[in-house]
Amino acid sequence: MLEKFAKDDRLEQMSAQRRRQKQLEHQREVQTLIEARRTALAVERASQAERLAEEQQIAEERRRIIEEERQLILQQHAEQLFGYLPKGVIKNENDLEFMGPAYKAEYCPKSRNLVDLVEKSLVSTQQAAKNDRNSVSSSSSNNMRK
Repeated sequence: MLEKFAKDDRLEQMSAQRRRQKQLEHQREVQTLIEARRTALAVERASQAERLAEEQQIAEERRRIIEEERQLILQQHAEQLFGYLPKGVIKNENDLEFMGPAYKAEYCPKSRNLVDLVEKSLVSTQQAAKNDRNSVSSSSSNNMRK
């Protein structure tokens, strides 16, 4: 009977040891899979970042080429189309450099005069408000003295 118990005990110890070994093996496999996934994700992120940078570079190159062609077309044809160009074609004063003196006379002074008028009206409004405040404060101080 004791022999049978000893034999059963050994078998139980062996099966417990096998179970622990299988659990450890399973844990190692899980860790290996986790590392493989992390590596794959890192590679995918790097690939996406590289593609995004490449797409941005292509888009920037495309914008640069379009701007160069726009300026070239303005330089070659804008003088003949005086008065027919739609709004937005002339983006800034640098675009007027490519065109003739008629464009500069037509477009440049108006924008400057408009800015000057706005600045003058703003200054006069500020001065009027300041004068109103001064007159209110002086009249209130005179009323307090009486």
